[in-house]
Amino acid sequence: MISAPVDSVDSKRTWTVPFGVELVGALAQAISCAKAGSPLRPVTVIVPRFVVGLRMRRSLAAAGIGVANTSFVTTTELSFAITGHRPSDRVSTEQVQSSARAAAAVPQSRFSSLIAHPSTQMALAGTHRTLHEIGRKNRELLRARGSERTVELIDTIERMDACLGRRITDAEVVWSAVERLASDPPDQHDRFIIVQTEWPGPADAALIKTLRKTRDAALVDGVGAVSATERSAFSFIAERIAGPTEIVEAHDPAAEVTAVLRRVARLIDEGMAADRIAIVYPGPGPYLRIITEQLTRLGVAWFAPSTNTIASTLVGRVLERFISLIASDGPAFERDAVVDLLASGPLVISKLSASRVDDLSRRAGVIAGLDDWQTKFAVMIRAHEQRRSARGRDDVSGGEQAAVRQEIDDLSEVIGLIERLAELADLCLVADTWEARSVGLATALSALVGGEAEMKHWPDEAIEARGQINSALSRLVGLDAIEPNASLATFVGALQAALGTAAPAHGVNGRGVGVMPLADTGALDVAAVFITGLNEGSLPASSAEDSMIDDAQRRLLSEGVLQTRHSRRQAQEVSLAAALAAGCQERVLSMSRSDPRSGRLLMPSRWLIELVGDMTDATLDAGDWPLVVDERISREGLVDVGVSHYLDVADFDLFDAARRWPSQLPQVVDDDSIARRSLQFLEKRSAPFATDVDGIIGPGAISRTDVMSATRLESWARCPMRYYYEYVLEIGEVPRPERVVDLGAADRGTVVHRVLEEFLSPVVAAPFEDRPAPSAPWTENDWVRLETIAQAHFDALEQSGQGGRPLLWRLATEQIRRDLHDWLRADDAVRAAFGSTPEAVEFAIGVGKNPPVELHLPSGRTVSLRGFADRVDRQANGSAVVFDYKTGRAPKPTEFESDITAGGTRLQLGVYALAVDDPSVDADPHAYYWYVSAKGGFARLGYAFDDECRARFVDVVDEIVQGIDEGFFAMNPGSYNAYFNAHDGCRYCPFDRICPIGRAQQVADKQIPVPVSAPSMGVSR
Repeated sequence: MISAPVDSVDSKRTWTVPFGVELVGALAQAISCAKAGSPLRPVTVIVPRFVVGLRMRRSLAAAGIGVANTSFVTTTELSFAITGHRPSDRVSTEQVQSSARAAAAVPQSRFSSLIAHPSTQMALAGTHRTLHEIGRKNRELLRARGSERTVELIDTIERMDACLGRRITDAEVVWSAVERLASDPPDQHDRFIIVQTEWPGPADAALIKTLRKTRDAALVDGVGAVSATERSAFSFIAERIAGPTEIVEAHDPAAEVTAVLRRVARLIDEGMAADRIAIVYPGPGPYLRIITEQLTRLGVAWFAPSTNTIASTLVGRVLERFISLIASDGPAFERDAVVDLLASGPLVISKLSASRVDDLSRRAGVIAGLDDWQTKFAVMIRAHEQRRSARGRDDVSGGEQAAVRQEIDDLSEVIGLIERLAELADLCLVADTWEARSVGLATALSALVGGEAEMKHWPDEAIEARGQINSALSRLVGLDAIEPNASLATFVGALQAALGTAAPAHGVNGRGVGVMPLADTGALDVAAVFITGLNEGSLPASSAEDSMIDDAQRRLLSEGVLQTRHSRRQAQEVSLAAALAAGCQERVLSMSRSDPRSGRLLMPSRWLIELVGDMTDATLDAGDWPLVVDERISREGLVDVGVSHYLDVADFDLFDAARRWPSQLPQVVDDDSIARRSLQFLEKRSAPFATDVDGIIGPGAISRTDVMSATRLESWARCPMRYYYEYVLEIGEVPRPERVVDLGAADRGTVVHRVLEEFLSPVVAAPFEDRPAPSAPWTENDWVRLETIAQAHFDALEQSGQGGRPLLWRLATEQIRRDLHDWLRADDAVRAAFGSTPEAVEFAIGVGKNPPVELHLPSGRTVSLRGFADRVDRQANGSAVVFDYKTGRAPKPTEFESDITAGGTRLQLGVYALAVDDPSVDADPHAYYWYVSAKGGFARLGYAFDDECRARFVDVVDEIVQGIDEGFFAMNPGSYNAYFNAHDGCRYCPFDRICPIGRAQQVADKQIPVPVSAPSMGVSR
């Protein structure tokens, strides 16, 4: 039977005990005292949250302590019972946010221009809850003492209350209960026990104080025990717990969780019930997902909050993508949006797969709009029928005839699908009230996914999520009274906020391993507890001041009335103490060395360091980690799986199986199977030395093309792995014009190049004497001709679907026009400065009849280089000046001062200079990057290509060619940029998503051979 020492018992019967088994023991004594020998005497136990009461009831029942006629209620539930209010009277989140939009829409409000943003609505809703929690008196006190901004905020909250009418918040019900308790005479039969596992808010604190004063109410206080000590909360707990505490350090969260679950599996194998084990995670982050995924793979039962929102459930995805289809910022029925909707779930509205519709619409050239779908599909149908008629039946095989008929049928099916989707869209688009839109959306959802007959085969979570979505739509129906005449965008925003709430929890509380956030560990009593994520930044969590009421304003009230960053940190410390005390037999604390998302190294939590210091009787700081520990702490080194942080959770399981049972593996994995190849890949990826999966392919593995471009060589110099992806594996992204929002940088550059080429082509084609002299400026007619050429290219680009959104497209074209006009003026100055005349545009090198640049390299290799020089001018002395247009931002001029090739990443000028070099001319050619835009400042960066430049260029090209020939394609992520939260070499790389997450650590850890001799190349190692 649970028992616990009573630290102090006064006239009000107060049990002040730490968390864990002692807290449950104190509650058992409090219940026994309240029943006074009569087991059926009614007792009400007041808990801060439902889950606390559930855990305590189970702990008492497991220990054989009777809880007959003992009710566990929250302060809110008790308040509703005292005041007689109905739960249906309480205000919903959707109603609060609707009132925020209505209250902030007044012209004099500082929130009027920001209220459309969901973050503003959520912030105001949170402030509404906070200011009701502190009560009317404290609100008036804050109004009297607060700043002008705070007063305006309180006025906004009061306007929200006026919009809500008679609807009440939970905090208002609690304050009403406080007044009722103070005025009503006590019932002598009432017996209350208040359990305090976390600091109560002002309303709950007032209710507890009033209960203690006016009723027969005992207090079992866990927070008071740990907050009364001068030491930290978890240090106080650490002195009172028995049994070993193990510290686990791993490479990253996935490896950390794997190490934890190994111990969980061992405990279960030894006979410990799964429901006596708890795994605690610090809060938002990857831990919940990783833990639940690995528990599922282990086949262990578990319960936990959902890792998903309603929007990510089966029905939620369908609904959200249908909304995106009809209410996007761009044109409706974008091709991509239709395909995404069809791929979102098992729809009953279409017999065709999403991939089939994707293929047909891409070949038809569909971009967006109902007319676009109908017109272009009709054109395809006619084309098929005309070809079939023209060829005749005798010329077409039966299989081909069937394929054509099937494609025509599929095209017709898609047209019917789009028309049906348009009808469903009209149910929402035509409606003008919350009720009509909600009903229309519910009808559309039923048409998309079906009704009860189709739901029979759905998972339970999907069925429950469907019910939550129906409830959300029902709650939106009542917003017409608060916010009439709301726009469609407002309706969509409110619905998306409702879909952003958590999906149904997984499992049943108390059945299986409990997985819970740190904040939910109050009154937790288990045999083994595992606390993950003990890293600085997670515990304690980094937090910013409240955006509405900052800490300076919060401190105007009495301490504890409004939470500050300091008090939030204290609350987290108390939660950590509760989690630490929860395990009566075993405790494991774990941390990670690195964050796989950013690649940054992580430090142990200051609380972990302090805790270890307390347990080892030493004074420690972060510099002492890792450390030597005493016999009370078992510290596991890095999880022994090689470089496991390069593997995801599924990879680790497969790799671990291969290591544990190598002899049995051939029996279940065929030599040619995907699993076998996957295992081989994982073994190579996790090896301490570099292999072919790290880009070390080896000599002779690939054949180098005879003619190469400078761009290709530059790609290898920036990152050999990028070269491998792009030019060896030939990986590329499927173009999706319907996703274009703004004119991309590459398309901007292309249109500028084409306009300038077309503008200068007739100039260089004219006889030399008819070309503009170096000192002659461009004429007004030239300006008009340039504008005409530019407009023609703009029209063609817009028709191809590459322009993006109309407003952004207009801004882009106006900026390009200004840049082209400024280029004309700049070109006058350039020709005058060099004394040059345009001679060629798009000068071909190694293309067609034009020979490439042949280089005989010092290593004995030969390479042929090709390319196109944007423009070649000729000076009076016969030497050439080559320009390569750039439309981006110009680099610092110092880039060329130390190395003309910039570590091999700028080779174009060298190729162009060699191509135009004329041995008969006693002058070196000049080559320049010309940044022909306002962003680039029309700067020119380049050099005269003398013998020293030639030698450096040849050496660098030789090193690059050696690396390619020797099969060296290792990653070169570059330095980590904390501002952009990415590596410099990866920020604009199209293959960033498919490279390993721990790329920087991998490059640092692995023994990568160096294929070239000159370290100035800068290509990793």
